[in-house]
Amino acid sequence: MWFRCGLGPTTKDNAMKIKKLFFTLHLLIFSIPCINAINVVFRFDDPQLKIDSVTMRVVQLFNSKEVPLSIAVVPCNIEELSILPTKADSLYIAELQSNNIEIALHGLTHQNINNQGEFGGLDFAESVERIAKGKEVLENTLKKDITTFIPPFNAYNHFTEDAMIQNGLFILSADKYNKANHKDIEYYPETLGHLINQNGGIWKAARVAIMNSSESNAICIIMFHAYDLPNEETWQEFECLLNDCKNSSEVTLHTFQSLHNSGVKSNKLRYYANQLENGLQKYCLHKGVLHTTWLCIFVHLLNAICLSILPLIIIIFNREIRSRYIFKYLIWLSCFCSVVIFILASLHLLGPIKLLALSLGITLIMIFLTFVSLYKQK
Repeated sequence: MWFRCGLGPTTKDNAMKIKKLFFTLHLLIFSIPCINAINVVFRFDDPQLKIDSVTMRVVQLFNSKEVPLSIAVVPCNIEELSILPTKADSLYIAELQSNNIEIALHGLTHQNINNQGEFGGLDFAESVERIAKGKEVLENTLKKDITTFIPPFNAYNHFTEDAMIQNGLFILSADKYNKANHKDIEYYPETLGHLINQNGGIWKAARVAIMNSSESNAICIIMFHAYDLPNEETWQEFECLLNDCKNSSEVTLHTFQSLHNSGVKSNKLRYYANQLENGLQKYCLHKGVLHTTWLCIFVHLLNAICLSILPLIIIIFNREIRSRYIFKYLIWLSCFCSVVIFILASLHLLGPIKLLALSLGITLIMIFLTFVSLYKQK
């Protein structure tokens, strides 16, 4: 079904075979059935309660196709005055009130305060006040319960999370590069966004991410703005993607609320596990999705084992070294280095390139010391 629009896989055949083999292996190991390959959320940022042509067209498109949509709405202007709809906006408001649409709070004014976003530099009291006011405006206008917070510029701090809980918000969607501080919050970061000028745009990237996923309970959150739909060509790609997602038995479409209610959780452990990228994870796991916690941990530990075993290679495969008493110090040194690398890799204390360089460097040093010792023994 993914070939209907003329777009097929973009990864190389050999890489895809390795990835499919890897996923088959981990599914067999963990015995987890793959019921739905991927859960998809469309997140539309920056609309207001006043009508504009692009937002209206987006909302009508999703409603007409009965595809769920989460909209991050800005309730007030920079003077903190409510942006209230007029009679001319009545049809637009009716579309927003559809059960198909989730309304998320997108800050209060969408200001970039001191280059820290709207909430990145605020204390608890200020955060509580702004979230409470914005939530009240949206709930009173649209007659919907607001449970999702999407901070402007994806920026927030731990006071923001505490203020969310204070105001009855328990779902947070930002990006994958923030900190997760609260056990009572579900973290659903965007996994695709800001791609309008990269590699064919956001819609091609979304298609590839969804098509390539073969992982149970993976999540793809596609964040887009009005400017991601600049012409009719992108509109056609967008509509084609919606049709294929809706018609696929391997895709489940959600809002953030319905994703949470369906039991597909993303707590702070899953959020952090997806941040700990390593060399093996970058190659074996698909881009553009939020992977399950256990899969990230499995790959992370496997990566650590692969790196830490390198300094032991010469000892494992060389009987002459193991049989000589004088080389025991090399064995102990290699074991010590392997343990150090394993700890560094497991705790993610160094990046993937530095870890690989360290592991290979120690391996070469062990080989050099071995040959020097052998030479002296002659």
